[in-house]
Amino acid sequence: MTLVDANGNTITEITPLKAGLFRVVVTTPEGNLLPQEVVTGEASLGTLQPESGTALTDDDGAAVFIVQPDGLEGAGTLTVSVTYD
Repeated sequence: MTLVDANGNTITEITPLKAGLFRVVVTTPEGNLLPQEVVTGEASLGTLQPESGTALTDDDGAAVFIVQPDGLEGAGTLTVSVTYD
């Protein structure tokens, strides 16, 4: 998982002027990429886009969420989950 800005630079915070891209790469325990898997995300501060809180992994196993500030200040967590058979 990485949090990056619009230019792909790793960041540690979001601000009203700087949203973040929360990128998650999903693999099997053996390290194989998992395309077309549903990833569910949550943010304890800020809001995620898409609003559904779910994103589909692409051919490279990556799902992307946009993290927007919600007016609250402080430290928060970003959490994701995937169910894989």
